[in-house]
Amino acid sequence: MRLINHSAISLSGIIFLLLASIVQAQQTIRIELGDFRFTPDKIHVPAGAQVELELVNSDTLTPHDFVLKAPEIQLDMIINVPPRKTVTTQFIVPARPGVYPFYCSKKLWFFKSHRERGMEGQLIVEAHRP
Repeated sequence: MRLINHSAISLSGIIFLLLASIVQAQQTIRIELGDFRFTPDKIHVPAGAQVELELVNSDTLTPHDFVLKAPEIQLDMIINVPPRKTVTTQFIVPARPGVYPFYCSKKLWFFKSHRERGMEGQLIVEAHRP
């Protein structure tokens, strides 16, 4: 008769569940920056999730950036994305649900800024569902 070590099975089961929940919590979001717009321009994320942003500048000559400033939830991001390049970054979504604007702050001399030309979007933080 073979004895089973229940504590080893229980511990390995717990570790598996913890690792599975970590993998599920990370969300990758691809955003295209180009032609004075973000695609998509609305990003829905659950509160507390770990997010990886993949920012892709599809313009040939125009640099862009991704600015997300929301001091009320301690977010202060400015990420430059050169033409025809991809930049990735990670952050943890704050626990506070709400709608937070992001935009491109680039501007060329006497022309309207990219934001004024419509290059803005929304980070929509949704309440975490257990």
